[in-house]
Amino acid sequence: RLGLAFELKRRVGPKHIMALERSHVKHVRESLSQNDHIVLLGRHGDDVDQLPVFSFMVRFGDRFLHHNFVCALLNDLFGIQARGGCQCAGPYGARLLGLSREHIIALGHAVVANDEVLKPGVARMSFPYFADDDEVEYILEAVNFVASHGWKFLPQYGFDGRTGAWRHVSRADVAFPAKKYLANMQIDENETTRSSMSAEPIRNIAAHRRENLEQAVTLADRCIEEATASEAFPEGQKLVEDHEWLRWFVYPYEAVAAYKAEGEKPSLTETISGPCQPQRYLDGAINHVWDGVPSMSTMKRSWVGRFVLDFFMQAEVAAMQDKRADDQHSELKEKEAVDVVFGSQKCQ
Repeated sequence: RLGLAFELKRRVGPKHIMALERSHVKHVRESLSQNDHIVLLGRHGDDVDQLPVFSFMVRFGDRFLHHNFVCALLNDLFGIQARGGCQCAGPYGARLLGLSREHIIALGHAVVANDEVLKPGVARMSFPYFADDDEVEYILEAVNFVASHGWKFLPQYGFDGRTGAWRHVSRADVAFPAKKYLANMQIDENETTRSSMSAEPIRNIAAHRRENLEQAVTLADRCIEEATASEAFPEGQKLVEDHEWLRWFVYPYEAVAAYKAEGEKPSLTETISGPCQPQRYLDGAINHVWDGVPSMSTMKRSWVGRFVLDFFMQAEVAAMQDKRADDQHSELKEKEAVDVVFGSQKCQ
């Protein structure tokens, strides 16, 4: 498979691939940057040469829609797969999101205490060179729709605070199907094994995509109208009180309350509540937060560096514990908090 991939690259040609990718980058930037509710992470000026991979957040009022909710909507409504979560490069992701040192330590404690839903993150998707213009346009229409109207589906979704997953209420207690791996496929000597078809194949892709978009508009209005028709929409899941100051995403009941009060989507506020402050990366306010902290890549190259890294953060953890000594989870082991903040398995 690796050989076939390189052969395909050779036949298409690197220059042609780069030209197609740059075309996608320009088109995606122009489309998403026109939506005030979309916050593109990183720098996206014309002088920035980037791969066609975009990380973004969706604003609502003074907070954000949770990235896992955004990804769930793209999948459930449009069949589009996007990745939600924190960056693989933790320190870089923290800078992009504008997280302070205090917030990073506190969020680490919260995640260890099983409030995984608080873990900051983004929705991320790529536009490969082999995606045709119609497919790219469909994805952009879907993303813009979710950014502008996705909040209307919040009453139909709930989150699992322990895992951070968001699901439609009809699937709240239904387990995800088991993953299927290519290695499990068996091909005998006489015939090729094909996966069984659970539905009729889509004959007209363009019509199917248009139908998805039209149905999404109808369903969005229906969801929010039905939710606001009831006298009192239940508050549902909430974080423990001590972790509320770390919340950066909107609750479903808050969206319903806002619509009841204003009859429309609330306006975006100038200030953002919670630890996620992506504008701090662009205005340079976050640049010197980690001055004096050794590079993670340098520290992890030797056992001495790893030891020093743990030791280096003891003062940070101790200060956070002293500041919030009344927190019911303050007895967490310091090592656990350090691991979560700086890239343990739970942060990958």
